[in-house]
Amino acid sequence: MLFKKISYKEYNTYLKKHNHFLDEHSYHNPYTNCLNEYYSTIKNPLYGFYGIVKNNNIVGVTGIQEFEHQLLPSSSIRYRVLRVDEELRGNNLGISLLNFATQQWPGKKYLFGYIRTTHTDWSARQGFVNIDGMVGDHNHTFRGKHLTKATVDITYP
Repeated sequence: MLFKKISYKEYNTYLKKHNHFLDEHSYHNPYTNCLNEYYSTIKNPLYGFYGIVKNNNIVGVTGIQEFEHQLLPSSSIRYRVLRVDEELRGNNLGISLLNFATQQWPGKKYLFGYIRTTHTDWSARQGFVNIDGMVGDHNHTFRGKHLTKATVDITYP
């Protein structure tokens, strides 16, 4: 398996194939400046997309974008999606993809996600904690962590 930067088109194609977003509008813009009631102070953020490739097929994706808000530490980046094919889950591929993606953002010190409440346990195991003062909706919570140079040893299936 290979971790690599991918295009926005490849990212969207993968997410549409798996019906990731319930709202078609979510596929129209490569970044969002608004999460719930919180607006980023960066109007035109930098962003990038990353994938896991197995046998020339994308089997997992994430998107990273700059997002600054007074309730977040400075030099923050957000991961918009983290999705790995179901049959490959449980092999540290999700956190390994996030580690790969964040290494492409030198100088950024904090990673956060608007994480589904069903994934809170997973995020806690990866070092994410609730962000004080930021309130999610009934399906999501704001969780973040300070970035380190940590890597994960992976045994691929």
